[in-house]
Amino acid sequence: ESTDQVNVGITFQASSLPWMSDLTLTCDGYINHVKNKIVAIPYNLFLWKMENLGKVRVYGLDVSLSSSFELARNHTLMLSGSYSYQRAQPLTDPNTMEWKKQVAYIPLNSGSASVSWLNPWVNVALHGTGCSARYTTNQNFPETRISGYFDTGISLFRSFKIKKNSLEIKADILNIFDKQYEIVARYPMPGRSWKLTAEFEI
Repeated sequence: ESTDQVNVGITFQASSLPWMSDLTLTCDGYINHVKNKIVAIPYNLFLWKMENLGKVRVYGLDVSLSSSFELARNHTLMLSGSYSYQRAQPLTDPNTMEWKKQVAYIPLNSGSASVSWLNPWVNVALHGTGCSARYTTNQNFPETRISGYFDTGISLFRSFKIKKNSLEIKADILNIFDKQYEIVARYPMPGRSWKLTAEFEI
């Protein structure tokens, strides 16, 4: 692949505001002109088809936001989020069915968000990630449409100092609403699940 990209971006940062500790906002818009666009389309988890779409034009927008609030001494609320828009259109041949359709498995909209409460006891984080509907083919047939999803989880974590070392214990509940969604067609992701991890740094 080879790409010519035009990108325009802005970044805003502020600290010690009256109502928050810090704020960072970034926004990037871009146009990509791609030659020999290679797309990997999974038929199942083990068999993938590689396809060269030729010329593809991509319009995109990426926005991210992060901020923190000092609620009280040793109590901090942290917010973060991101959003991406990506319109990827094959432009090789107007006589083909792929002409100006959305490239397979690329969602128009995707994003993530998290809210964390840091405190002296047990830190809590609520997080989620998701995307809009996608197609499993470059022709965008209605029967190949995969519904969008938003996967939500919650984490509890705490760090301990052990002499010069540190130990972090973290418990996660993933997909807390037990939603059955697909990233690859016909292969649904796991429902609600649990995970416990411990990390020791020397």
